[in-house]
Amino acid sequence: MKQMNRKTLMIVGLIALAAIAGILTILYFALWQQPSKQDFADANKKADKISTYSGSALLGDFITKVNEQSRAGVVQPNLAESASAEKKKVDDAINARASLAKEVKSSLVVRDKDVKKAFDTYAAQEAKYDSYIKGYAATYPAYKSSFATCVKVFQINDQAGEDLTKYAALHRQAAEPCLEDLAIVAKSAVTPIAEYGKEFKRIVTERQKVFDGLEKKTYDTDKAGERIKQLGSDYTKANPAEDLSKFVKEASFNGELNDLIKLLDDKAKAAK
Repeated sequence: MKQMNRKTLMIVGLIALAAIAGILTILYFALWQQPSKQDFADANKKADKISTYSGSALLGDFITKVNEQSRAGVVQPNLAESASAEKKKVDDAINARASLAKEVKSSLVVRDKDVKKAFDTYAAQEAKYDSYIKGYAATYPAYKSSFATCVKVFQINDQAGEDLTKYAALHRQAAEPCLEDLAIVAKSAVTPIAEYGKEFKRIVTERQKVFDGLEKKTYDTDKAGERIKQLGSDYTKANPAEDLSKFVKEASFNGELNDLIKLLDDKAKAAK
């Protein structure tokens, strides 16, 4: 009986040792295994491939196409559709970059503290870059279209003549396609564009309130003229160019990806 107990204990002990060994093996591969020369080389290839997907260049092609169609008189929603092929190339490139970055992140190379630091720096900039490129592509057709559709809200004077009660209906009709464009612009992931859309939408809406008041004869004529003038002044201040330039600069790379590529190459060469 005692011999059997000893055998049982030995078996249990061996099973426990095997279990511990198994756990240690799992922990080694899950937590402690360090990247090899091949790991660094593979990650380097993936990081280098990211640089071949130029979202900026493709966005430029997309903008050129939208501008060409806009000059031909195309507005939303046809304007976006006319450049859908170019937009798809932009989106595909950004998605490919994100996929490759995800593969590098899941690689053993990020267990190297130098690589992790470089990757985190790159990844933070990539997130800004991706958001800007895709956000601008999603918004630009409506932004460009708004220049054609919204100008019409300022061209109702000749139709209304001196009858101030006609302005409300004319402005409402002219503003409809304009406000549709601005609703898209106001939701842009590119902050300066979104703020421009919100402000322009506010101005058009406030103009409508003035004209509605004139139609109902609840708005003093002189005050209406002052308010319209003030709103015109607000519009001249709503130029997003300066803030957009700053936004683009902050979203652009300043060597972060190149630094990661070089580091991975150096690590691959130095590894045994």
